[in-house]
Amino acid sequence: MNISRTLAWLMLAGILIAPAAAQAPRGAQGQRAARTTDGKPNLNGIWQALGTANWEIQDHPAYSGPMWELGAIGAVPAGQGVVEGNEIPYRPEALAKKKENFKNRRTLDPEAKCYMPGIPRATYMPYPFQIVQTPKDILMVYDTPPPAASSGTMARHCQHPHATSRKFWDTRGSYR
Repeated sequence: MNISRTLAWLMLAGILIAPAAAQAPRGAQGQRAARTTDGKPNLNGIWQALGTANWEIQDHPAYSGPMWELGAIGAVPAGQGVVEGNEIPYRPEALAKKKENFKNRRTLDPEAKCYMPGIPRATYMPYPFQIVQTPKDILMVYDTPPPAASSGTMARHCQHPHATSRKFWDTRGSYR
């Protein structure tokens, strides 16, 4: 009876401990980001930024919207930034322009005018986007405008054939 009770307790302990041991994090050397066949990081998939960089890329407190009549519409939630060290070395005139743009965001913000958010802001917005990667290209496809943008270093400005006043950017680039 004692042996069967001991075995039962050991089996129960094993059942309870095994899943926890399987979920234990591996050491840093055991983890490696997925790679493509040519050894580059594999970025393929559906991505979504869940943060507040759409409103401000540095740490920021909550702000009320530009019009009190709209209540929470247009308000900025408090959030942690995406800038390492939280400092951008703005020139005084650039910092003044940033503050002016924020003050006049109700009329100056392209999103408020229903224009395309542009890159990289479209990536920071809280909507999913897809990355399709080949050995030569990386294509970023957005459900919201802009419809697609490939990453790169050399940009060519072009007029989209189905748009009357919207400008699209087609960028080309490579790994360094």
